[in-house]
Amino acid sequence: MKRVPIFKLSTSTLFQQDHKLEVLTHGLTSTPTIVSSNNNLTSPNGSDNITTTTTTTTTDTLQLPPISSLSISPPTTPNKVNNNNNSLTEIPLSSSPGGSLTFDHFCNTCLLRFTDKELRNVHYRSGLHRYNLNLRLSHLQPVTEEDYNVLIENVKRSSEDSSSSDDNSSGSEKENNNNNDSDSDSNYVSTDESSSSSDEEYLLRKSKLSENQDVYDEEYYYKTQGYQFLDSSVEMNDPKLKIIQKDLKLQLSVWKCLLGPTTMFKQLSLLPEGSDQQKQLLSTIIGNFKQYVLSKDLKWVVLLCSGGRFAGAVYSGGKCIDHKTFHRYTMRKKQGGSQSKKDSEGGNKKSAGAGIRRYNEKRLKEEVAQLLSTWKDENHFKQCSHIFVFAPKGNTRDILFPPGSFLSPDDERIRVIPFPIIRPTFSEAQRVSTWISSVDIELFDEEKLELERKEQERKLKERQDKFDHEQRLKEKEKRRKEFELQQQQSVEDDKEDEDDQDEKPNQLFLAIKEKDFEKVKYLLEKDDNFEIPLPFEEESTTTTSSNKRKQNLNSPIFIAVENGDVKMTSYLLKQLSNDDINQLNPRWDFITPLHKAAIDGNCDMIELLLNNGADPTLSGGLRSDVPYDCSSNQKTRDTFREWAGDHLTTSKWDFSKAHIVPLTKQMKQEKEEKIKQKRKQQREKDKIKKQNEKELQQQQKLDESQKQQKLDDLNLVNQLERSKLSKESQLSQREKQALAAERRYGGVTSIICDNCKNSIPGTPFERLVFKYCSTQCVLLHKKTLTK
Repeated sequence: MKRVPIFKLSTSTLFQQDHKLEVLTHGLTSTPTIVSSNNNLTSPNGSDNITTTTTTTTTDTLQLPPISSLSISPPTTPNKVNNNNNSLTEIPLSSSPGGSLTFDHFCNTCLLRFTDKELRNVHYRSGLHRYNLNLRLSHLQPVTEEDYNVLIENVKRSSEDSSSSDDNSSGSEKENNNNNDSDSDSNYVSTDESSSSSDEEYLLRKSKLSENQDVYDEEYYYKTQGYQFLDSSVEMNDPKLKIIQKDLKLQLSVWKCLLGPTTMFKQLSLLPEGSDQQKQLLSTIIGNFKQYVLSKDLKWVVLLCSGGRFAGAVYSGGKCIDHKTFHRYTMRKKQGGSQSKKDSEGGNKKSAGAGIRRYNEKRLKEEVAQLLSTWKDENHFKQCSHIFVFAPKGNTRDILFPPGSFLSPDDERIRVIPFPIIRPTFSEAQRVSTWISSVDIELFDEEKLELERKEQERKLKERQDKFDHEQRLKEKEKRRKEFELQQQQSVEDDKEDEDDQDEKPNQLFLAIKEKDFEKVKYLLEKDDNFEIPLPFEEESTTTTSSNKRKQNLNSPIFIAVENGDVKMTSYLLKQLSNDDINQLNPRWDFITPLHKAAIDGNCDMIELLLNNGADPTLSGGLRSDVPYDCSSNQKTRDTFREWAGDHLTTSKWDFSKAHIVPLTKQMKQEKEEKIKQKRKQQREKDKIKKQNEKELQQQQKLDESQKQQKLDDLNLVNQLERSKLSKESQLSQREKQALAAERRYGGVTSIICDNCKNSIPGTPFERLVFKYCSTQCVLLHKKTLTK
């Protein structure tokens, strides 16, 4: 890529030979578009009544007018956009006679202009504006008020048809399930309705849910579009326009703000491909580009204002002919923001700093207004074709465009700088002018462009598949929550039925629950008036609810097993019929008493039930487990196995079907022998370990004693050295002088015996650090030290 000033292109072959130029337009790839034809909504789902509009990367060929017909004048843009596709609205330009100030406001979302504040406020609160805001998030075309009303009528009509069909539906099980789904959808919509402020918006959301479309939901935009508004491939948001020449295989990237105002490119993105209006706009853009390239005295103004700083410069042919900068202290230290903004939020501060900032803001406005007036008198603004402005905040824009100023914010020459500004200084204004007037030249690769288009389509398909998968997961989670809610409601209904049952509960049931064995025995053996309730007594075949049937299944044996009362269960099995011992109890999620005992880990209860005919092969519960699989611990499983081993030949049950491996007495003895052998081996290991630890401790003690002996010898040597030094210090001064003279005149240093203190002729005897004249002195000195 090569970056050159736009003025140097006039001498290039591209313009000297008048080559045909083309504008490369990038449409939005595979984005859903709302249309009003055939009463259909556009959606990416591709259902029968839904159509998807896809625009791919295309090039529009334009034949440029002759060079001689071009004149050096500011570019012009059409004042209205044709409304051929029912998605654009006329943009009237307001003007008042005599130049008087009138209210003028433009809605960039709906492309509407207002001259009345009340009408503007009503529009911003309307459903049309909110609907277009959501469309704008995904770069969809805004709809007009007529199209919006048609959409609302279609949605209302479809909702009425669906409600009438629901009223005529039959009461079969399949239709009941469908009604439950529709109720859940309506509950979901009602949540959205509470957050919406209009019935129209609620109807659009309901239509979106009922048809499984998501052209209006923000979640769809964020998941499918992501941050597409930062993608440079989108024409509406790319700050540069690409102009190509296929014969020379060149591509020129030019700043859009140089070729025309923002409204021109916004209108260009909304026009259909190949229309006359689009060709007219593209012809205007190409003409402006060629005009700027061939112009040698093109003039523009750069105005930068932010944070109390102002920088303005006038350029002609890319060279600065006038410039001026101002700097005033107007920003609040540490807290940021201007003083006028702080005053508008909550009262005027009376500090010295606030007063200085207010004064500086006023002076800055006066200085900038005086400078602009001076440039007006010098015809800078009259002769310029562009006014590049950087004023990010409302207060700074008031500095550049004060009320009553000759410079209006609606001037078509005013262009917003499309890249960040560091600080308003003259060097920054120079950078802005140089960068905007530059053109990036690179090779044009049509095959690469086609590959990029296919890659965009592939990514879009992946996003759509991911979105569909997430939608399916949401539906599945929604159905799961509905099922859990139904189960919870069923449990609550059961509790209510339990509370509303007989005012005088059955005495036998109460006695079993309270573990009153004597009362149970009295009722069953001595009370002749007591009647035992039937556990499976059905009250009415058609009107009895499932909750009542569950209540009837609450038999005495079930209650005793649930309480874990082995004595009570044994007695009831003897006194009552044990037909319900193998019945699935709905209160326990459809498991038998044997399952319940296995879950509770009640080994005595398990043996009692198995001895009384409980079937260990029955499967129950939500996972269809046999009782052995429901065991809570190893002891419970061993109980099943031991019972199977004891009844291996007499039992009628298939233990393989019950998942039980019988544990016979021989297997049990072998298992105990293995356990004993393991314990014996473990004891031997522990014994060896203790012995090793004992030997290690003895070795450590021996090492410590040797170490202590060495320390004692060292201390003894140190003590002897100190005693030797002390003896030498006890000699008289005369003796010390004589000893020194003897060593000096003798020429040979004499050695003194450490025992007798006599001079040692020849080689002395040595022990430790001591020296002796004879072996007798060695023994005597050793005894002396020992004492």
